[in-house]
Parts: sequence; structure tokens; C-alpha cells
Amino acid sequence: EGTGIASKYPIENWDWVPLNFTAEGGDLNRRISLHAKINTPHGNIHFFNAHWSYSREQQIQNAIETWNNIQSKTLPNSTVFFMGDF
Repeated sequence: EGTGIASKYPIENWDWVPLNFTAEGGDLNRRISLHAKINTPHGNIHFFNAHWSYSREQQIQNAIETWNNIQSKTLPNSTVFFMGDF
């Protein structure tokens, strides 16, 4: 399993954060939230990609963590796309 972001425009910077992990619910896979700031002709666009757990409890935690990650890396009027396997 893994996530990725591909772009025909320059990726200005990228990073990832680990999502919290609990073995409850049977999901033993580690998860991340990936972020790329892409410089397009329309300005900078932030892309976030994640593959959340199939455990309902962990999905909720992953959602909160991903939302906090988006908030910490973008300004209020930023263009943001969030995609993944939820």
C-alpha cells in the first residue's frame, strides 16, 4: 500500500506525516497523509492524499489528523484538493 502525487507542473515542496496507529479493529497497516504544493499557471495548489484505515475507529482518527494537517499547511484562501481511499 502507498500513496503518491504526480504532476506535470513543478512540485514546489512535499512532505508527509504519519497517521496515528492502533491495532484495534484488526488493521495492522501504517498510514500516512501526503502533501504536495504544486506551482501551476493558476497559482499554487495544495494536494493531499491519504489511504485511511478500514477500521471505523481509526478512520475517524485519521480524518481528524488529516484535517489538522491540511489546516497547518494552508492559508484560508488556498486552493486545496484532498483525495485518497477513505
